[in-house]
Amino acid sequence: MSGSDEIRNEGELKELKRTWDFAEADVVKSFLESQGIPCLIKGEAIGQLYRIMTDGLGELRILVPGELLETAQKLLEEKVEIPEDA
Repeated sequence: MSGSDEIRNEGELKELKRTWDFAEADVVKSFLESQGIPCLIKGEAIGQLYRIMTDGLGELRILVPGELLETAQKLLEEKVEIPEDA
């Protein structure tokens, strides 16, 4: 079973974030999945096909299971400090 199939079986999905940036959506998805939160990017296919950014067409919606929405929001809000000498 693929990751998309697994998240669809999780119950009601809630929108965590909207973005036009494919790279941002992929980073958020990877980060959440590394924290054990399944994630789905909706709108990815049409955005890649048309690259239209008007009236919501081409916009990416990052979805997570409803019961994990608050946890996902907190994880995204946390700031990671990067040392200046790194």
